[in-house]
Amino acid sequence: MARALLLTALAAAALVAPAAGHGFLAVPPSRNYYENTQQRFWNHMSGNGAGPCGDPFQGMTTNFVASPSPIQATYAAGGTVTLGVVLTSNHGGRFYYRVCPRTAPLDEACFGTNYLTRVDNGQRDTWLMSDAANWTAAYRLPAGLSCDAGCVLQWRYEAMQSCIVPGCDPALCGGYASGRNVVYGSTPGFCSPTNNARLEVFSNCADVRITPASGGGGGGGGAPSDPPPPPPASPAPAPTPPPPSDADDSYARVLGQSLLFYEAQQSGALPAWNRLRYGTPGAQGQVGYRKDAHLTDGAAIGRNLAGGWYDAGDQIKCPHPMAWALANVALSGLEFRDTYVAFGEWEHLVSTVSWAADWLARAHVAASDAPAGNVFVGQVSNDADHDWFGRPEQNPTPRPVYLVNSTTGGADVAGEYAAAFAAAAGVLRAAGNETGAAALFKRAEQAFGFAVEPAHRKNYVIPGIRMAYSTYASNGWLAHVAWAAALMCRHSPAYCPTAETWWGTASASSLQYSFGFDWDSALPGAAAVLAAVPGLGVSSAARTWLEGFVLAKWQNTASRCPASPYSTVCYTPKGLAWYSEWGTLRNTANAVWLAVLLAKSSAPASKATHACWARRQMRYMLGSSGSDRSYVIGYGPNWPQRPHHRQSACAATYTPPCALRNGGTCCAGESGTGPGGCCDQPNFMSSNPAQITLLGGLVGGPDQSDVYPDIRNDYKQSEVAVDYNAGLTGAAAGLAAMLAAGDLAACGAGPGGPTPPPPPAASPSPPPPAASPGPAPPAASPAPPGTCAVTIAPWSNPLTGSAAEPRRPGQRVPPAAGTCSDAAWPNHCCTSGNVCVKENPWWWACKPGTAAPPASPTPAPPATPSPAPVPRPSPSPAPVPPSPSPRPVVTPPPPGTCVASVGPWGRCGGRVDACPTNVPTCTDSQWPGYCCGDGYECKRDSQWWWMCAPKPVSPPPPAPPACANAVANWAQCGGRSSKCPPAAGTCTDTPWANHCCASGSACLRDGEWWWACKPAPATTSAQSSLLLAALAEGAGGDSLTAASSARAELERERLDLLVFTAAPRRVRAGARVRLALALSRQGAPVGGAGVYVTITTSGGGADAATATLGPFTTSADGSLRVTVPPRLRGVAGARSVVQAYTGDARAQGAKGGVAVMSGSARIAWT
Repeated sequence: MARALLLTALAAAALVAPAAGHGFLAVPPSRNYYENTQQRFWNHMSGNGAGPCGDPFQGMTTNFVASPSPIQATYAAGGTVTLGVVLTSNHGGRFYYRVCPRTAPLDEACFGTNYLTRVDNGQRDTWLMSDAANWTAAYRLPAGLSCDAGCVLQWRYEAMQSCIVPGCDPALCGGYASGRNVVYGSTPGFCSPTNNARLEVFSNCADVRITPASGGGGGGGGAPSDPPPPPPASPAPAPTPPPPSDADDSYARVLGQSLLFYEAQQSGALPAWNRLRYGTPGAQGQVGYRKDAHLTDGAAIGRNLAGGWYDAGDQIKCPHPMAWALANVALSGLEFRDTYVAFGEWEHLVSTVSWAADWLARAHVAASDAPAGNVFVGQVSNDADHDWFGRPEQNPTPRPVYLVNSTTGGADVAGEYAAAFAAAAGVLRAAGNETGAAALFKRAEQAFGFAVEPAHRKNYVIPGIRMAYSTYASNGWLAHVAWAAALMCRHSPAYCPTAETWWGTASASSLQYSFGFDWDSALPGAAAVLAAVPGLGVSSAARTWLEGFVLAKWQNTASRCPASPYSTVCYTPKGLAWYSEWGTLRNTANAVWLAVLLAKSSAPASKATHACWARRQMRYMLGSSGSDRSYVIGYGPNWPQRPHHRQSACAATYTPPCALRNGGTCCAGESGTGPGGCCDQPNFMSSNPAQITLLGGLVGGPDQSDVYPDIRNDYKQSEVAVDYNAGLTGAAAGLAAMLAAGDLAACGAGPGGPTPPPPPAASPSPPPPAASPGPAPPAASPAPPGTCAVTIAPWSNPLTGSAAEPRRPGQRVPPAAGTCSDAAWPNHCCTSGNVCVKENPWWWACKPGTAAPPASPTPAPPATPSPAPVPRPSPSPAPVPPSPSPRPVVTPPPPGTCVASVGPWGRCGGRVDACPTNVPTCTDSQWPGYCCGDGYECKRDSQWWWMCAPKPVSPPPPAPPACANAVANWAQCGGRSSKCPPAAGTCTDTPWANHCCASGSACLRDGEWWWACKPAPATTSAQSSLLLAALAEGAGGDSLTAASSARAELERERLDLLVFTAAPRRVRAGARVRLALALSRQGAPVGGAGVYVTITTSGGGADAATATLGPFTTSADGSLRVTVPPRLRGVAGARSVVQAYTGDARAQGAKGGVAVMSGSARIAWT
């Protein structure tokens, strides 16, 4: 019952906030968003009202028309600008941008004549075709409009959940043209005066300066306009990526910068070899900015724990991901040492590995051959760290130490210690330090012994303490043990039988369905290591699983976004293999690292497949092909300017004395934010670019639409971390080695498939006479229709392995094509299972499809005999080489007969070069007589691979609705009513009893007295699914399954929930009011947490008053009571808006449980 009340309170609290504003203009910052960064106005949402800037804000009197902010950006008239908004409640519809000089009346007459237009399609409207939150695009400013005194840039959002604006072009707005809300999937119909339906309109304004077209930009904290690009050849609904280039990236530079990132993350007394030490020239043109910090870490337990790496943009030290990252970085040096040596990075690698391994050895605070005698550090510091926004050397927060021991267990953490020790021992041995290598491997044996002790075989968890990292799956420790055993086997063959045993146990568990590789999911890494160990019994099985399941998921380009995060890999419009909503590039880089490892030990055909896919994904991340930006800071085009990293937001140098302020410091001469500003929370929350270039850091990455908003407090997309760079480091080293060996020469510039060898050279017959009107290539006699003169591999074109750029006059064309037009080239065929399709305005590529394969992949015979024909090895006229042992004719077995039993994830069909001898022909189907075990079925997993996969489990049939009346969408389903339906019993401010909404909708509050059935927007967000399920559970009905699923998703993302459990809606003027709140984490109460409450009271003829109270401390049961102060109690007719949040909700940086669900309530004074 308490759980139901908590969820119901969450629903009520969360539903109030969206009515106040559905989003905000983030780039450039809107007026109220700017005020929010200055700590003067917490709610930065858009306002819903008739005012041009959404003013006055609902329930408040702040007027943002009369309150201009400093100039946020400077643009050039008629130029292009990048604008971005964040939708907190996406109800579908459209938005647009307009501009008006600040010296003119800010009215419709001014805004209505100065619309911005999209660069990609020339239109002013952006139609919401998905439920995405971040929307960024390039727009063109009106020509001839300039305003040295400043302009107001207006963002206007028309939400269309109630009705659709008629008359839009279906080519641009899709289903909206027929009256359908594309985001909701509902059909509310068109807006008209007769149906009493209206739009919800929201607005934000930002202050910008527009200079004449001949003038420059700069200043004001913004950036100058981009140079205007040439107009697009034809309108398109989405921007087209630039034509791919065949030039490879500078892997040496990527590798060097990635190692430099690990130096930026060092803690403790910095070594002399750190290239970023304060006062030194720094690396690659930077000024040194790092100082010694946290020198007393470990004092609480009497140990020296100074050193190691800070985890991410915070200053916590977390051995779990630190050890995982170290193991992978060290493994990259073992696998590709020659690359490190050639690039001059070997010494940097050895130093980096030694630094982290030394700290882990000291964090192994008790080492013993007896498993129970080992003790490890589980974490240094805690949640308090996330309230600090300053430099590490000035951080005053306490640094408690949490331990892994025989009481807590923790095979997952101990397994990562063992893996890191084993891999680092290999690097020290390769560097000639046999003594150091032996000492580390001894620790690996001790840590492994602790992990496999039966009493310790569980994940590390301390009740009541939130760890920044905790293994999600209850049996996840198995993967960490298997990963450690694999690396120990690689170092010492004596451990290979142990590695085989633990691989077999882990791969037979539910972990066999894991295809992500990161600190939480280590089994794919174990497979990659074991697959390369010669003579190992499980090598083949490990390779089969890694190649046939894990990488087959990642390389399945037929899987297109959108898709649910973590459930599969989908491909974005620009070609990224996307996996998660939290740091997806971390997972992609790790998959690229796996592909590189597997390619190194693969046969040529598989090597080309994996290497070319890895290259394509790496080039997306580096901005050299597909995407229009790099995601590695300091490398490539348009790299991130605002990483979620505290110190990088601050100045590189400063002058003491420094005073503590706003969760950071203000040093001598510093004030405000940005250059010359303080190093504190307002600075971190501001939109100013980072003042320190965090070279080599890989950010979280884009969403499923390739959108990257570059907002610092967006921790899911903008964060950097030591585990993010681990796969990037290995991938750069591996691809560099393959480039040097020529293994990437066949890749071309497409999305990763290998290009076939070039077609045979033309016969040396004399060229045609000069008077001949035909072109130099003999194209006058084309091959018969349906004949392939050139066969193209997936994702490739025939231009000697290069990408087809836009055709220019005089540029050569493939001889067999004759002419190159905007169509598939004549006489060019794709391999079986692929079809030539248009990918962009200038590029057609062979991609997986259902078109029939060409009649023959053999090149057609030349029209004239060659002067020097090649003799055939057989008198047979067929061009098939003789086989020393012809394949016997195989008779298919009778239906239902099994000739081979295939285990889980084993191959049971598809095309292969070496077809099993008991299969007549290997086609794109299940092989006759190949049977899967109980609970499994043979089904396609890629364009060439069929496998035995689990059969889908049918969900139980839904229970019949427990209600007597079905309510149509947008009709009333609850609330007070003078005409209360008899079936409802009594009509109170809740959903009515015995009334149900249609499937896909929920009864939600739509006003102070009105509840309506509203379509539930499709979303992949755990928070949104939790909210919808909580609503349904609180209201009763057939939603227990949905609520249970939401709770499971809640536990996966480890969210905090702060809700009002008691907040009166109507109170007598001036009366004493007590508010009650509850803070929970994964359903358990959280005591001892700091909570802030902001109350704003306005209206009723009295002056507005606002104040932030706290921090208050929650009691042991997570509860908290707050009394509204007399000065904030309203007169008759006034209203109060109350918002509650934790320090983590403001910082938005705690990976283990950020309070993303903060509370909100409203009070009407009567």
